[in-house]
Amino acid sequence: MKNIYVFAFATFGHPNDFRQSPYVFDEKSFAQNIKIFDLSNAIKVFPDSEIYAIRKEVVNGCNAVSYSIYTYAREQQSTREGTFIGSSIIYSNKIAEENITIKKLSIFHKALVDNNTKNDTLIVNHSKDFSVPKDVIYDLEKDDYCFREINNIDKYIASNNNMVVYTRMGPVVLYNKLKCALDVLNKYDSIYFTDNKDVVDYVAQRNIYTVVDEDGFEQERKNIQKEKKNNILKIISYLENEGERFKEKGKKVISDLEDQLEYNQKIHFENQEYLNSSSINIDKVEKYYNDYLRRIEDYKKRVEFGDNLHQIRKLYEEDKKKINNDIVELKSQKYIKNIQAKRWGSDVQIERQFGSVINEPNKRYNKKNVYQNRSDAVDMKQAFVFVLVLVVLFSLTIIYFLLTHQ
Repeated sequence: MKNIYVFAFATFGHPNDFRQSPYVFDEKSFAQNIKIFDLSNAIKVFPDSEIYAIRKEVVNGCNAVSYSIYTYAREQQSTREGTFIGSSIIYSNKIAEENITIKKLSIFHKALVDNNTKNDTLIVNHSKDFSVPKDVIYDLEKDDYCFREINNIDKYIASNNNMVVYTRMGPVVLYNKLKCALDVLNKYDSIYFTDNKDVVDYVAQRNIYTVVDEDGFEQERKNIQKEKKNNILKIISYLENEGERFKEKGKKVISDLEDQLEYNQKIHFENQEYLNSSSINIDKVEKYYNDYLRRIEDYKKRVEFGDNLHQIRKLYEEDKKKINNDIVELKSQKYIKNIQAKRWGSDVQIERQFGSVINEPNKRYNKKNVYQNRSDAVDMKQAFVFVLVLVVLFSLTIIYFLLTHQ
């Protein structure tokens, strides 16, 4: 069945020591990676004692919660103390109602003890050899667990903190304690419940696990709930402040973009006028050039036909002055402006849980492109003037030649 894994385990003595085996499981790899349920030397199981435990862990990337029972059982041919037999139900991602878990776990553990011990002594040497009635396994595989999401536990990372609670036992008390324990697991990895004073005294003497009574357990739960509530309030406050800050930042960014758009539209309009003007100027230059060449031809013919040289020279000087003025006017034309490019970065910083920062726009011009455009324009002007000067000099030479040989 999905999400459910049932283990049986015990301490068997030499050579097997502690062993655990799955009797109900879904994924084999998941079952193999579940932590062992062995007890460290911080806690000890005594005869006639019973210990319930709840534990959190991460298995194959999934959050898991286990519920376990430990009872006393001697090893074969050994008088070692603290040995035990145990059962565990492990849930991944979702858990069953506590009363269902307690009932099914108790039935399985009773069948495990009844069929594998005699006079509180194990009769097998390995957990894989445990005998469990088929009807018990069948009951565990029924789809009647009433699963729910695990919403109480936020922290599954191991804290290396464990707790033992000295409490009354029984189905109702145990139900309440296991339900409350989900909150306390935010601070502890495992929590053990027992009504056996010998167990509690031993744990207190070892001073490795935290030991509390029922009131201490309840106070710990309230402290953890209060801390969790404060964290929630902090996150809400942070998100509210972040929302306001981001809203103001957004307004400024939009305003800057609108200003940039307006500016660029203006520049684009002006540039379009410059482009149209430049196109017209090209036509003007071509017309000036052709008209001037035609006049030179006309002056040449008039000189050949014997017209008044003084009059021809006067007309020539007027044409020369006019074309120089036209050249000066063309040289004073404006050049296309670059559209201002504002650079926008995305500097997102995660501040603990949430947060983002938007960079201010970079308002610097691309000077390299501006200089390049200006340089190209200057080269074109120089070439144009050079051609016109050659034409004028050539014309003057012809006229001078004609006048001097009249």
